[in-house]
Amino acid sequence: MLSRHQCIVQLREAGQAMLSAARNGEWEHVGDLRERFFHAAQAVCAGKPGPQEQADMASAIREALEVNREAMSLCQAEYDERAARAGGLTRGRSAVLQYSRNRGK
Repeated sequence: MLSRHQCIVQLREAGQAMLSAARNGEWEHVGDLRERFFHAAQAVCAGKPGPQEQADMASAIREALEVNREAMSLCQAEYDERAARAGGLTRGRSAVLQYSRNRGK
C-alpha cells in the first residue's frame, strides 16, 4: 500500500500528464489519464489523515481542482470546435440535398 505522500505524487503526475495530453490535442489519451487522475484522487482522500497530512492533502486537492478545471476547459473548447465543424458539414449536406432536389425543376 502506498503512503499518502506517494498518492499525492501520483495525483500530481497524473494531473500533469492529463493536462499535457489535452494541451497537445491527444484526446485518445485524455480519457485514460483522467481515469488515472480520478483513482489517484480517491487514494489521496482514503483514510483518516494525520495533522501534517491534512495540510499536504489540502494543497494537493486545491491543485487537483485547478488541474481538473483547466482540463475540462480544454475539453470543452475541443468539443465546441468539433461541434462547429460538424454543424458546417450538416449545412453543406443540406445545401447539396436541396440543390439535388431542385436541379431537375
